[in-house]
Amino acid sequence: MFKGKLIEDQSYYKLKKRVALYSLLPFAILVNFNSMPIWLSVGGLLLFVVVVYLSYKTQKEISKVANKNIHINENEINILDSKGTHLETTKLNLTDIIKL
Repeated sequence: MFKGKLIEDQSYYKLKKRVALYSLLPFAILVNFNSMPIWLSVGGLLLFVVVVYLSYKTQKEISKVANKNIHINENEINILDSKGTHLETTKLNLTDIIKL
């Protein structure tokens, strides 16, 4: 059985890139805290908080875009919403070919 997220909106990939950038930026800020003056450290800390907030908001956007799941087994393909309710079911025959 295969289970995965069904991504129909191409903006998902842009959002994932943004989350990757947001996750790397705090490390770049935190690495340099030792060599910075105190006023710059406070600014870096504020920037860190802003980046964490933006990452949180972007993660919520991703959960809205990728809100469907797909389950594929030997006999059928099921598309489910985020609550697990069946939206669509397709029966498979032995002669069907699935291209991903």
